[in-house]
Amino acid sequence: MDDGLQHHTLHRDLSLLVLDALQPLGNGRVLPAGPLREPFACTLGRSDAVCAVAPYADVTGARVAALPSEAALRDVLGLPPQQHVETARLERHGSHSSPLPAPPGAGTDGSGFALGGAPHSGGAAVPRRGRREAAARAPVSASVADSVAFGSRPHMALTLTLALALALTLTLTLTLTLTLTLIRPHMPLLRAVMRPVDHAAARLAGRRVLAFTGTARPHRFFDTLRALGCELPEVCALPDHAPLPPPLLERLRRSAEAHGALLATTAKDAARLSPAERDGLGLHVLPMELHWLPEAEERLDRLLAPLLAACSGPQACTKAKEHGQACTA
Repeated sequence: MDDGLQHHTLHRDLSLLVLDALQPLGNGRVLPAGPLREPFACTLGRSDAVCAVAPYADVTGARVAALPSEAALRDVLGLPPQQHVETARLERHGSHSSPLPAPPGAGTDGSGFALGGAPHSGGAAVPRRGRREAAARAPVSASVADSVAFGSRPHMALTLTLALALALTLTLTLTLTLTLTLIRPHMPLLRAVMRPVDHAAARLAGRRVLAFTGTARPHRFFDTLRALGCELPEVCALPDHAPLPPPLLERLRRSAEAHGALLATTAKDAARLSPAERDGLGLHVLPMELHWLPEAEERLDRLLAPLLAACSGPQACTKAKEHGQACTA
């Protein structure tokens, strides 16, 4: 469900926290300073697994060749290393493994994927979780407090108050992050990649295409087309969930005709058009599908197994009868 993690009244059996594998947390800040809707630790506390999904193409229009390693993603997200996750069933409070070695290249895992954080300057690597612990233990400089004269500069008092409020917020966030790391050692990490559906991609590959979309990241659609070898004489990036009135559609159709190009959009945008509108435009739709890595499929199966068992067991019949439904178990 789109934005389901922020829908607090929604009943949930399994919560999957989906992140961009190439830019997991952006700049790590919440709206309006960053892309996060709430502190990451809060969302992590309500999640059963983290899904890191890579796009089909990068910002240069080149196909993504490999995903960031699991160790690099866990370090960026502050999750326990995988070896600790696998042994946590036997050692609930076991010690963590030794810090991960520094990945080659500034802020990358060796495969050329920027994962955020400060550039590495050489020497032993410090895991992000370790940096957070060090920051939480660091003493607050007294120079700020010493430089404030409440009586002579009232605005400085307001500045200090805001600074203290920000420091308190950061402290609470860091504390919650460290706490969740300790009490949720089994957090699985599932990696996947998005790919265009083969038959739709084959119809567009190597063609001139006028592309339009109203999604949160329209460049992802355009990058995917470029990775398919499409020539894009014109693109139309609309706001997310933007309406598609007939005048706009007609203008796009005429422009595509003038360029000798196919008119294409995403499955999300096409869903808001009637079959007659799509046929009238000669519209090409490029649906995407999710491909799990093998180990992710195994972990997802383990997460779903108890839910599927509950749906087919005696408890499922009891719940169905309580709602006046027939039992099919």
